[in-house]
Amino acid sequence: MIENFKTITAHRQWDEAGRLLKLYRDFLKIRSKERALQIGDYTWVISTNDLLNYTRSYAEKEFLTILNFADSLEQFTMDGPNWKGEVLISTDQSIVSKIVSETITI
Repeated sequence: MIENFKTITAHRQWDEAGRLLKLYRDFLKIRSKERALQIGDYTWVISTNDLLNYTRSYAEKEFLTILNFADSLEQFTMDGPNWKGEVLISTDQSIVSKIVSETITI
């Protein structure tokens, strides 16, 4: 059995920033409010590193999801003119709510 099993319970991690449970809960909260994340069209976005990227679009709203599977930070550059958006959720709390354009490091 894991030595710290009493400290890694769901109850203790419920609202703890940086925990996977909190990340999932935050994502589900956003998804429940945004139709594009519920029924929007998927478009895969190609990148050259260990990132999995896609957009979901519906009725003038578009969300970009970037998942980093690397062991380190990766840089993502969006093709196309005038790309700009707000980071709504991330395991890196320091970038949440920031406005990013063209390139983001995650």
